[in-house]
Amino acid sequence: MYSRAKVPAEKIGGQTPSRRATSNEDDAKMEIYFVESDVLTHAKPGSLLCEVAEDAGVNVSLGCGSGQCGMCEMEVKKYSTDDKEDSVGVVVRTCITPVPKCTDYKRLEVSEFVDVIWGYNG
Repeated sequence: MYSRAKVPAEKIGGQTPSRRATSNEDDAKMEIYFVESDVLTHAKPGSLLCEVAEDAGVNVSLGCGSGQCGMCEMEVKKYSTDDKEDSVGVVVRTCITPVPKCTDYKRLEVSEFVDVIWGYNG
């Protein structure tokens, strides 16, 4: 497990990541599907992906907890509609990547990332 104190406070992707996002209960939640675990959950924008996974009972390999080692890398596909249209996957480090605003996307699909050069999780 990692030390929560090591997560940087700088802005990432235009949002400031926060431990367990705090906002009004009226705020919309993002639908997040963890592919390999076949787990569907919902999370508030600003929540870190590694914490969303933990809360949903999904195991994510963690290393440094500050985004430097790459152990927590996963592929994320973002969908702006309910259609299963193709989305280009992006590789993110879940310990520093917040859930985006629901106005930007409706659904995220999170998959294990296998680095074709270095192997599983770099």
